[in-house]
Amino acid sequence: MTRRIIAAIDDSPLSVDVISWALRNAQPGDRVDALLVWNVSLYRGLENPFANLDEAARHHADVARHLLADAERVVGSTGEEVRAGIDVRHGDPVQEIIRAAEVATLLVIGNHRRRPLGRVGSVTSEVLAAASCPIVVVPPSESGHTAASSDRPIDARS
Repeated sequence: MTRRIIAAIDDSPLSVDVISWALRNAQPGDRVDALLVWNVSLYRGLENPFANLDEAARHHADVARHLLADAERVVGSTGEEVRAGIDVRHGDPVQEIIRAAEVATLLVIGNHRRRPLGRVGSVTSEVLAAASCPIVVVPPSESGHTAASSDRPIDARS
């Protein structure tokens, strides 16, 4: 059975870990899509660094392509058995990730924040509460090495 694995990413180094985990755990025939959701309004008081939305869209697509390429280097060749691609969307990150999860077999997401008792960040928390597919949460790296190398998620929901 072909699975569709969504690796929800942003522009942080943790994204390489998230995509790497998804690629390492993909099976022959699976498709892994790195989903990057961006929204200019999330710059919160910072000056918009983009001249227009087309430039912002191109920038975020380039970021997603580079993160996917970095993850593929970390994992090594997935061969032709696992197809990988990017899905770049503009909108609310939580809503777009949940929307993508509607057609996914598995969602892989990172958790940036260290909170007591294993709590997760706000985006991850909202996605865990609402997504319709199994979810794996990849933790931030403590050692400077990629967390994906351990293949151990901190939380999984099925």
